[in-house]
Amino acid sequence: MRSKSPVTKPFLPLYWLVVLATLLSGHFALFGLSLLPLVLFVLLKTVKNRSLLAGLHSVLNLSAFSAGLIRGLLTPLPNPQEPPENTVVSHQDIEK
Repeated sequence: MRSKSPVTKPFLPLYWLVVLATLLSGHFALFGLSLLPLVLFVLLKTVKNRSLLAGLHSVLNLSAFSAGLIRGLLTPLPNPQEPPENTVVSHQDIEK
């Protein structure tokens, strides 16, 4: 089994921004051209997974993962010396 390339993951949110920018620009020929890599990627994932639904799911999952990766890299780390804020969800230990 081949490992996934980590190089392509941060570029997916950038690609979606380019697609959105071409849509908002009003150049629909350029918008169609910007969708070509996405269509080819879905087609390749469909062939690899042997199912259109699995191919679409794989592309959506990869896009969501890359967006989460960008968000995770940009958020500041919490102070490890401070306890995390939490709330009690279950009240099983409380006596009546």
